[in-house]
Amino acid sequence: MASEAMTETTAKGNKSLETKIKIASMVTADGSQMLTNDGHIDNLLTDKQKQTLRAALDTAIPPDDYPGAWDAGVGDYLLRQFTRDLKQFLVTYRDGLDSLNQEAVIANGMAFASLALTQRTLMFARLEAGEYRAEWKTPARQFIDMLASHAAEGYYADPGNGGNRNGVSWDMIGFIVTA
Repeated sequence: MASEAMTETTAKGNKSLETKIKIASMVTADGSQMLTNDGHIDNLLTDKQKQTLRAALDTAIPPDDYPGAWDAGVGDYLLRQFTRDLKQFLVTYRDGLDSLNQEAVIANGMAFASLALTQRTLMFARLEAGEYRAEWKTPARQFIDMLASHAAEGYYADPGNGGNRNGVSWDMIGFIVTA
């Protein structure tokens, strides 16, 4: 049906509708939809991957007197960038988040998102030292380094890019925006 609709719209020259149909049909092998019909981010990651991402980001940049990575919008930043500049890293993130969660289950008997911050921090340290038991498609250390780098990027980015919600990190470092 979708291919018939695309053929019909192409014949009529309605490229906008054709694009929307193509976007709506962008479904990954695991069933998570890439974008909705109106072009907004829907489910780039499974719910479990999102929970793991949230915990991993808050491990890289934990909350203190200021919000941690997740509450500062780093998750939103990454999800937006997975359709743009970080598109080539989406599969790596999916695989890495799955491996990180599996590592937590093997080592601690529970999902990564269920671990306390101290346990997650210790796990990051072990992974960075090359100590792991789960299967990793991307080396564990490389994944953790990439995640930490992208977390910092999103945390300190211009709020217009989806991260640094309300300029919280700029306030933290004393950066004042003047218009």
